[in-house]
Amino acid sequence: MGVTHFCGLPAMFQLMASLPGFAEARLRPVVVAVGGSPVPRSLVDRWTAKGVSVMADFGATEACSTILTMPRRGSDGPSAIGIPVVHAECSVRDLDGSELPAGRIGELWVRGPLLMQGYWNKPEETAQAITPEGWFRTGDAAQVDQDGIFHIMDRWKDMYISGGENVYPAEVESVLHQHPDVVLASMVGVPHERWGETGRAFVVLSGRSTATAEELRTWCRERLAAYKVPTDVEFLDDLPRNATGTILKKELRTVMSR
Repeated sequence: MGVTHFCGLPAMFQLMASLPGFAEARLRPVVVAVGGSPVPRSLVDRWTAKGVSVMADFGATEACSTILTMPRRGSDGPSAIGIPVVHAECSVRDLDGSELPAGRIGELWVRGPLLMQGYWNKPEETAQAITPEGWFRTGDAAQVDQDGIFHIMDRWKDMYISGGENVYPAEVESVLHQHPDVVLASMVGVPHERWGETGRAFVVLSGRSTATAEELRTWCRERLAAYKVPTDVEFLDDLPRNATGTILKKELRTVMSR
């Protein structure tokens, strides 16, 4: 029968799609679940064009993996991640813990029997992560739309403020991944004398690409508000990742300080 289902991070699928011969490859009609970080729309399109069914998943180790799922990626936008799985109750909360209405961005909270009891021998961390009412604070910026679909914007800690405006790097990374020469992209906020913070993008290009930093900035400028366009673009041979393929933004900040 061969492979019928496969789960992975966006970076895994991005790297496989950049391999020589991918465009000509004939793939069996498998179902793949993608999660762990925001999924660029362009990446979904490349795989669905090969006859692969792409599912979006959002989960956490503290919640026994999957919390939200979208059976099929449609036209809900790149941030759409789906609806709660069985036994998961989800809510978008403000900084004071109050529930936010549809369309407002806040922190995603989740509760239910799928949650952990706590961090082993770490009562203080457990108390910070889980409220007395049993809600787990995920640390993810999210919103729910009028149809009840949850959208994950980014990690709260990765958001930065430029000229008073909130910037979610995942949105910019999605635009960069639409460029035909970009294999991987990640962005972090850096201090800026005038705007407080601006974005610096780290990009891995395909082997034969001659794209320049200004070309990529122009690409972003044509698709994003001006304050979201990265001030700097740095090219690397690869991006630092952990064993599961998650891009390590903390190490990218270390690269900047060298």
